[in-house]
Amino acid sequence: MIWLALSILCSSTILLILKKVGAQKNGFNIIVINYLVCAILGLCLLGDVAWITQSVSQNYFELAVFLGCLFILIFFVMSQSADKAGVAVTAIANKLSLIIPVGIAFVFWGEAFTLIKMLGIVIALLALVLVMKKDKVSGKLKLEEYSLPMIVFLGSGIIDTSIKYAQANYISTSIAYNHFLVLLFGVAGFFGAMALIVKYIKSKKYSIERDDIIWGVMLGIPNYGSIYFLIKTLEQFDSSVIFPVNNIGIVVMSALGAKLFFKETLSTLNLLGIALALLSILLLTIL
Repeated sequence: MIWLALSILCSSTILLILKKVGAQKNGFNIIVINYLVCAILGLCLLGDVAWITQSVSQNYFELAVFLGCLFILIFFVMSQSADKAGVAVTAIANKLSLIIPVGIAFVFWGEAFTLIKMLGIVIALLALVLVMKKDKVSGKLKLEEYSLPMIVFLGSGIIDTSIKYAQANYISTSIAYNHFLVLLFGVAGFFGAMALIVKYIKSKKYSIERDDIIWGVMLGIPNYGSIYFLIKTLEQFDSSVIFPVNNIGIVVMSALGAKLFFKETLSTLNLLGIALALLSILLLTIL
């Protein structure tokens, strides 16, 4: 279970770093560098670059390009959400997005509909509302503090659904899955770099600072590690057990980390929302 523990640690670290990144004016620089680091790490661990020339002809190439663009957009929104709405809220919005592929599987992929999974979806939506609820002392939640987690929720759900679709229709081996992920990271980094070049052309004063590179590397290592270690775990254990434990672990560790490092406070309703989120994950992935 050491691989699973490392995956949970990496995923929780990502959210904590994103809170720091979201408060910086050059946050997008850091996210772009992060994806370039992920792509380089993936290539180094694969030890094979010959497949890159053949990637354009793969039947999942168009989907990988779409997801690569969505990756970097949602990652940037996650950084803003972690900063404005909080790490715990963002973590739950991200992890409860699993109700989207579950719901789509019922409607379009013919998976068995059960009352327990329907209950899990309802509880997940309730958990999302409660975890974003401010107490009377804190005041009313600003529009961005609602909208950012909801964008994370919807975007992450689309990403999860698309990856599940790719796994079911295009990817048959763990090596092919690694190729697919490296391609995603590469596309995200490429389009991010193009956006930075356009910003530089429009404003000659625009630059990438040393701290941007440092934070980008610090974010990129756990970002790739979260997926790499999860894949290593899935090679040894059944996914029906690993995914709920992984998601629950990330929610709990992120909330604890936010409390420890950023002094985030959670109301009674927020804590109830976290408890319901954990219950919904169990209902949707195990029962």
